[in-house]
Amino acid sequence: MSRNFGTEENEILFAIVQGPKFGSSELILITPQIGIKGIYSKADLLLSNGTKLDRRHTRIYPGSQEGKSIWRVFNVNTSFMNNGKQGDILTIDSDKASTVALRVGDLSPPAKALEKCQRDLFQTMGMNYDQLASLKQFPKPKGNSGRWVMATDYPKAAYKERREGKTQFRLDVDQNGKVENCAILVSSGHADLDRETCRKAVSRARFSPALDENNQPTAAPWVSAARWQVPR
Repeated sequence: MSRNFGTEENEILFAIVQGPKFGSSELILITPQIGIKGIYSKADLLLSNGTKLDRRHTRIYPGSQEGKSIWRVFNVNTSFMNNGKQGDILTIDSDKASTVALRVGDLSPPAKALEKCQRDLFQTMGMNYDQLASLKQFPKPKGNSGRWVMATDYPKAAYKERREGKTQFRLDVDQNGKVENCAILVSSGHADLDRETCRKAVSRARFSPALDENNQPTAAPWVSAARWQVPR
């Protein structure tokens, strides 16, 4: 979902996108340039009625387009999009940079469109949108999930043939945090790499379980990807 504000050199692009972590969203801004170096800070998100929505980690860095900066506000709660008020102003106030205030207006229609996209996406992944939306907490990996599938796990034939790819997978995690099943969502294009992804993930993955609306442990899926790349 995106909207443009202002014109020409003062134009600002506002967008809500799927975050890199499953179940997360990012707020993206492309603004007139703010400095020439990257800035890491926290930012407050507020609505015009004074409601403080979130305080989130934010990265601001020079964009590929000359004279522009890119803001990435991580793990944003998108419930504010159901504001339903034409006059609402959203303020993003960074600790170490400028403050941006946008008259976002009624975001309810794009919020409904975003929900439909998410429902369709989750359905293709074999997951229930309503169940996921009700969770207080998704399964949390214990330790570094990036070490569940490593270059040292390369199948011998794939390594010898220098085959590479990215395998997207879903782990079904029970109420005790144990992985019950692994399913391939997007293949790397190589069956042996996909099989090894699931084999290692099931063997090594450990989780704190998801929590339902009553803060009780419950079964829920966790989605990630493994990139297979032959060491150079």
